[in-house]
Amino acid sequence: MKRRFTKISSVILAAALLASAFTGCGSQDSAKKSNDQVTTIRYARWGLPEEMNGTKKIIAAFEESHKNIKVTLESSSWDQYWEKIQTEIASNTAPDVMLMDGGWYLTQFAPKGILADIGPLMEKDKISKDDYFNVWQTFTYNNKIYSMPRDYNSIVLYYNKSLFKAAGITEVPNGNMTWDQIVKLAQKLTLDKNGKNATEPGFDPNNIEQYGLYVPYDNVDSTIETLIWQKGGRLMSVDKNTCQIDSPESKSVLQFLYDLNYKYHVSPTYSAALKYGEEQFPTGKFAMVYQGSWLQSSLADAKFDWDIAVAPSFDKKVYCTQSVGNAILTTSSNQEAAWEFVKYMSGKEGQTIMAQSKDSIPVLKDVAENFYVKLPGNPQNKQAIFDEAVSSVPNVDFKQKSTIYDAIKNIEPLYFNKKATLDETVNNILAKVKSIQNSAN
Repeated sequence: MKRRFTKISSVILAAALLASAFTGCGSQDSAKKSNDQVTTIRYARWGLPEEMNGTKKIIAAFEESHKNIKVTLESSSWDQYWEKIQTEIASNTAPDVMLMDGGWYLTQFAPKGILADIGPLMEKDKISKDDYFNVWQTFTYNNKIYSMPRDYNSIVLYYNKSLFKAAGITEVPNGNMTWDQIVKLAQKLTLDKNGKNATEPGFDPNNIEQYGLYVPYDNVDSTIETLIWQKGGRLMSVDKNTCQIDSPESKSVLQFLYDLNYKYHVSPTYSAALKYGEEQFPTGKFAMVYQGSWLQSSLADAKFDWDIAVAPSFDKKVYCTQSVGNAILTTSSNQEAAWEFVKYMSGKEGQTIMAQSKDSIPVLKDVAENFYVKLPGNPQNKQAIFDEAVSSVPNVDFKQKSTIYDAIKNIEPLYFNKKATLDETVNNILAKVKSIQNSAN
């Protein structure tokens, strides 16, 4: 899931609160009842057109079992979604239910009274947090829960088994490998235009046809921050007040990512990586790809043999867990119907349909462990996603997080593109982060 961080306008959200205060029950257009008491609710989410197929199947099944509720799906691209939601909230035309990326935007919505606290609803319906993987921190603010988790995503290592076989390599990635071991494998799988790999004399690093490894440099959370955790450091201090990009652990991670291209020649340059993207994995451009489990949905019809493994690590086995959830807006005039739909999507029926559709990975343990892992087809090692769960850290939002991480993402190319030294880049990041924090105070 590639993200372009979006600044949520405090002016628009403030306007939303004022509007809801005057209207009392909220948007008059968000839900309509016909003479036979059928309630129509609106559900907004982001995603590609093909990603909507699974959601449409869930909606169809929900409507079949809830004859008195109809759901209207409103889809947008990630780039358009957050701006659209802001505009609708401000104009009092917001949907009843919205897909929420709590790891990035919860603190920009929850404190302003825009999202409903579903904790009491869960208690009333006897929904236990223990039945789900450990993602609740992502959706919790001031001890209140503002979204039901929809899916479970961990960052794993994809590998093209066909390319391994063609190279005569029998050792494949497994959950016990370090990054150094993966780099050595990647060197054997990186080929220039003459077919020489990166370990052979005469290898031409300026004319590479096949790379051994793709790592998304621009993913601050799942790549940079996670690797820093593995080194024993932190990107941000525990209290989130200090950026620690200048620590030895952080700088060694940036150096490692730099070396993937300039020293080991197993990965494309920063600019080339953005141009290619993980979308090139099915073309054979990359033998291995470090990316989220959501990438599986685009490989459903792949014509080559592939699998996944627990991601490699440095000193510590620590992984990034990402989950999105469904939130009910307080402006909705159909809270009960909205809750029934949200509950269904996170329940056994909705989670099973999502898994069958290969739309995403179920977050409900029962469906994940007793259904999803037994589905036929690739990846064969579906269990790798959940093996990481024991050592995973949930993605949690904090004040100015999206703005700070966006700044890191925008400045780090100075180093990766050889426009600045490591120390210069780190100092630029520290200065920008401090400026962001000062402006927010």
